[in-house]
Amino acid sequence: MPSSTDVNQRQLIRIAQLYYEEDRTQEEIAARLRLSRSKVVRLLQEARRAGIVQIRIVAPQQTSFDLERRLERHFDLRQAIVVDTGGLREEGIRPAVGAEAAYFLGEVLRSGDVLAMSSGTTLAATVDAMMPLRTTDITIVEVEGAPNEDIPLPEYSTYELATRLAPLIHAQYRMIPVPREFGSREMAEIIRADVRIQRTLALARAANVLLIGVSSLDPIAPTLSHLTADILDPLKAGGAVGEIAARFFDAAGKPCPSAFDDRLIGLELADFLPIPVRIGVTFGRHKVLAIAGALRGGYVNVLVTDSRTASALLEYASDREAKARERQADAAGVAAGW
Repeated sequence: MPSSTDVNQRQLIRIAQLYYEEDRTQEEIAARLRLSRSKVVRLLQEARRAGIVQIRIVAPQQTSFDLERRLERHFDLRQAIVVDTGGLREEGIRPAVGAEAAYFLGEVLRSGDVLAMSSGTTLAATVDAMMPLRTTDITIVEVEGAPNEDIPLPEYSTYELATRLAPLIHAQYRMIPVPREFGSREMAEIIRADVRIQRTLALARAANVLLIGVSSLDPIAPTLSHLTADILDPLKAGGAVGEIAARFFDAAGKPCPSAFDDRLIGLELADFLPIPVRIGVTFGRHKVLAIAGALRGGYVNVLVTDSRTASALLEYASDREAKARERQADAAGVAAGW
C-alpha cells in the first residue's frame, strides 16, 4: 500500500503536469480533481517548494540578447525581455513568459512602491511564478473596474491576482469595487464622481510600477467578447488594432476614442505615461499590431514576450519603415515633376 507521502507527491506531480504541461486553468484542475481552487493554488506552490516544479532563469539559453537589444533600440524601450521559444510547445510559452516577468517584477519592486495592475491570463502566469520578496509597505491597485462577467470572477481578474500576489510581496491592495463598464454614460459619471473611486484611480495614476497585458481585436480579449458590432465596427474603421484595460488604440499608439469610453470606470491610456516602469507581458503573432501600437504609444516601456513574437514585431516594423520610405520617395518624385 502506498504511503501518504507517496499519494501526496503523486497528487502534486499530477496537478503540476495539468497546469504547466497541459496548460489547464486552476478552475479546470479543481473541477477535474474535485478540489477547491484555493487548494489547487496551495498545491502548486507546494510543488515548487518541493522541487517538483522548477522554473529557471538561465539567460544564455532562455533569452535572445540580439532580439532584446534590437527591440530596445527600435522602440526606445527601457528594457526588452525575450524568452527563447525554440523547442517550447505552444502551451509552454505562457508559463515561460510569466516566469521571466515575475523575475523582473521581483527585481524592480521596492518597499513602499505602488503597483498598478490590469487583468489577463499571462499576468496570471506571472503571479503564479512569483517567489516571496522581502519588500514591505507595497500597495497593489487596480487600473480598471471588475470584468462584466458572472460571479465568481475569473482567476485572471485583477482582484484574484492581487489577493494571490499580496502575501508574496507583503502588500495591501486597493480595488475598484464596481464593474468596469456601465450601460450608460450618465451612470458611469455618477460612479466616477464617488470620492472612493476617485481616490483609488488617483492612487493608480501615482503608481511606481505598472503591470499590464496587451490584447488584439482579432480575437478580442475574453472579457470584451460581449461587445457588439455597433461598438467594434466604428473602432476598427477608425484604425483600432489593440486594447489595454478596455482602452483602444491604433497602430501608431494613438487612442481611438468612442462612446464606449464614456461608460468605462478605469484609467485612460494617457494616465499610464507618467508611471516610471510600465511592464507589458504579452505574446502571440496575432498580437503583433497591438503590441507595436502599445510600444509606439509609450504605454509599455518594458516588454516581456517570446522570441517568435519578438521576431514578428521586428519584421513588421521593418516592413512598415520600408513602405514609409517608398511613400516618401514617391512623394519626392511627384514634387520634382518626375
